[in-house]
Amino acid sequence: MGFEAPSRPRTWLLYGREYHLDSFLQHHPGGDLALLLGCGRDATHLFEQYHLRPAAAAAALAAHGGAPPPPPAPGAAFHAELLAAARALPSGTKATWAHTALCAAAGAASAACWAGWARGSVPALLLLPFSQWLLSVNVAHDAGHFAFSASPRANELLALLSSPLLYHTSHWYLQHNVSHHGHTNELGADIDLSHFAPWARLSRAAPWRALHAAQVSVVAAAFCTACVAETLVFPFLAPCTRRQLGEAAHVHARTRAAGALQLLASAAVLALPLLRQPLPAALCFALYPFVVTSLLFMCVTQVSHVQEAAQRPQPRGTHWARAQVASSLDYCQGSPLVTFLTGGLNSQGLHHALPFLSSSRFVDFYPTYRAICARHGVALLETRGLGDSLGLFWAHIAALAQKEVSL
Repeated sequence: MGFEAPSRPRTWLLYGREYHLDSFLQHHPGGDLALLLGCGRDATHLFEQYHLRPAAAAAALAAHGGAPPPPPAPGAAFHAELLAAARALPSGTKATWAHTALCAAAGAASAACWAGWARGSVPALLLLPFSQWLLSVNVAHDAGHFAFSASPRANELLALLSSPLLYHTSHWYLQHNVSHHGHTNELGADIDLSHFAPWARLSRAAPWRALHAAQVSVVAAAFCTACVAETLVFPFLAPCTRRQLGEAAHVHARTRAAGALQLLASAAVLALPLLRQPLPAALCFALYPFVVTSLLFMCVTQVSHVQEAAQRPQPRGTHWARAQVASSLDYCQGSPLVTFLTGGLNSQGLHHALPFLSSSRFVDFYPTYRAICARHGVALLETRGLGDSLGLFWAHIAALAQKEVSL
């Protein structure tokens, strides 16, 4: 696997200064895993994205690592006001009790479906990917952003619920939290723009090749197979993705045991039906959960960033929070139902600006977020619903297949 052993001492680069924070690992309020995500790289954006009280975090950093970080960068007022509004939430930023109860119900439904799947129940098979999706996108995704619980250990364990169908967390922390959230829609830095290379391109900034003329079919095939890649292929590709993910060894070493169990669980979904059922039924029970989960995953995630409007270049020096909002497309932000069905991924701008905020807070917080955006001249990208967003996505993919749109 790509879980190479660490070979260099652990250092963090923050605001252009190098810090040695090994002594802080076991004392970090957000847990050692969160701190390891910034190891061996410029962790400035991670530091700013995941701290509700940056001033207090900076004081702790100075106490353990030497010199304090410099004052906020120009243009940070927008993010500062968002943080102030989040701090003012009367019941905190983590999952609400009502949301937790809904997630528990989704968990019970998923467990029942897995039990039925193991017995060969067709109704359980049909419902399985939908119940697993609701559990994973509402619990595992938030937990992977340290947003579901105030307990780092609870978040780490809950993040594992992305298995066995959705994604492998050891790789996901680096792919999603570090690469995608740190460099959204930046070609060469956001690994999400490279998953289909060289067979398809997802941005005008990528050079056009003759094989891209067929990329609509390539992307359509990926919509059906993405979660097989996320769970069983990407964890082995760490050496091939070092350009986008950077230092990965310390995170992989920290998550090796859990990662191995996740790989076994995902492989078992494919293998067990083949051992217990006739071939036609076995193929259905092995492949259907992955195919449907892949379709749900791709439909909900890809439409938010792979859009013409979301990929327009930002002016030089744009603060990262403003750039994140400009690279995200939102829809149905006031609907509790749509927000639960998508795990809050219908409000990607808000999620990218405040990734530590639980999706259960999005509907209530969005009017405040919208008002702050308006005060700071931050334009929101919005559509009426997922269907409209999907239509724009496929139109963009088709346009990128044409040579004349290449830069």
